[in-house]
Amino acid sequence: MNNITSGTDAQGEVTVRVVKDELIVNGHGADTDIVKASVLAYLMQ
Repeated sequence: MNNITSGTDAQGEVTVRVVKDELIVNGHGADTDIVKASVLAYLMQ
């Protein structure tokens, strides 16, 4: 999790890595709402 911009309306960037057996998948998401950014990262795999 990193911030892209600063201030009260800062965007956060989330990277998610899912590992199942030998398959590794990465996803990235960004939004002002860190929970939404996390969901976007998970869905963008």
